[in-house]
Amino acid sequence: MAAHSLRDWHFGVGACVLIGFLQDPIRKFVPGEPAYLSLLIGPLLFIALMGMRNAYRGFYWGPLYGWNIRAKTALNAYILIIVLQVLHGFVSTGSAQIAIIGVVNYVVPILVLLLLCSYFSTVYDDLRVVRLYVIMAAGMISGVYFEVFDLGLPLLGSVGPGVYMTSWGYDAVKLPSGFFRAAETAAWHGANAIMMTVVLAVSRKRSIGGAFVSGLIVIIILGAVLLTGRRKMIVDLFLFVSVYWLLLVFYGREKRRLFLTVLVPAVLGLSFYVGIYKDGGYGQLDVYASRNSELANSAEGRFVTMTYYATRAAISAGGVVGHGAGVASQGSQHTGVDKSAQSWAAEAGGGKIIIELGVPGFLVTVWLLIAYVGSIRVGIREAVRNDWGDVPVLLGFIAIVFSNSIVFMTASQVFGDPFVLFVISMLVAYIFAKIHSQNLELNGYASGAGPVS
Repeated sequence: MAAHSLRDWHFGVGACVLIGFLQDPIRKFVPGEPAYLSLLIGPLLFIALMGMRNAYRGFYWGPLYGWNIRAKTALNAYILIIVLQVLHGFVSTGSAQIAIIGVVNYVVPILVLLLLCSYFSTVYDDLRVVRLYVIMAAGMISGVYFEVFDLGLPLLGSVGPGVYMTSWGYDAVKLPSGFFRAAETAAWHGANAIMMTVVLAVSRKRSIGGAFVSGLIVIIILGAVLLTGRRKMIVDLFLFVSVYWLLLVFYGREKRRLFLTVLVPAVLGLSFYVGIYKDGGYGQLDVYASRNSELANSAEGRFVTMTYYATRAAISAGGVVGHGAGVASQGSQHTGVDKSAQSWAAEAGGGKIIIELGVPGFLVTVWLLIAYVGSIRVGIREAVRNDWGDVPVLLGFIAIVFSNSIVFMTASQVFGDPFVLFVISMLVAYIFAKIHSQNLELNGYASGAGPVS
């Protein structure tokens, strides 16, 4: 697989998705469940990246900062901050592991963007890798049902002791993870597979039967996501549907397919809740309904805590300069670094960035995001004006990235997973690549990746 990925880097992109999912079951299979097996996607990603570089004799930076001078300047400043903070984290802690974690969290997403921007610019069936992701995610999260109903299949359950859920008046329940290594990871991939399924269904003209099948896939995955007990993913899905609907309305695109695709799983989901959760027909599942009912009351308070108060706590913990990239990321607790750098504020996305990159790094990150949002807004407007057929996909992926950014602001731990970063980068790369290709065509240039040294 590795050798073929070097020769055919397009194949390597699909192989990264495959290995990204399989690395969790592989880790469970190996005695001791070594943590490094959760990084198996890394070597394959590097090989695919080298295959792309060999094909084009360079890296294609066009989609990342080819839109306007503000985006290019902000990206260069962001890369400089990352390099300095990776070095700062290594020097201040003396830990090579911290430096590696910093590289994984901040450098790898840029490399993935380089790879996947070229991928989406040069393949005919550009959504093939997205469909592969949905299929693999559905298969992996189906293990949640097997685990809940105790079917005794191998490779089920969490790595380590797992996570337990409690609610007033109920016994603690161990959260299922299926074939994933943790319930949090299972819930995240399940929720994103649901969102991608909706986008694929809305973006293509389908019959009533096709829309029903898409809705059925959504509800099967949704049931497993609910069983993981990760309430933030319910918020994630609600935000996605709301934002996607508003974008489709604002830009005048087809809305009936979204209504149908969402209505079917909503009705089936309500039946699932009433039939299983409410009646308590399966014993311990009552605790899910009890805990989920608290979501509306706790969501607003958690958002304020993990944004405003976490930002203040992060500045207090990291100071103006920060402690260096990687010191507050997932996995740093196993490196023996100073615990003072691992404030509770690092659970919030903004707090994590401040503690690791400092206040200047946080401000540069905000500057980069503003530059990209402005460029994307202009690109979408041009795409709608020219009646570009991929607009529903672009709007859907924008809604997915937005909903994930809100989750990142309130709970950043899962975004320390290299495969999660790969998936987010995949969606962003599609947006960048398509808008960049459109800009090239509007200006009379041939679209597609080319060598840039």
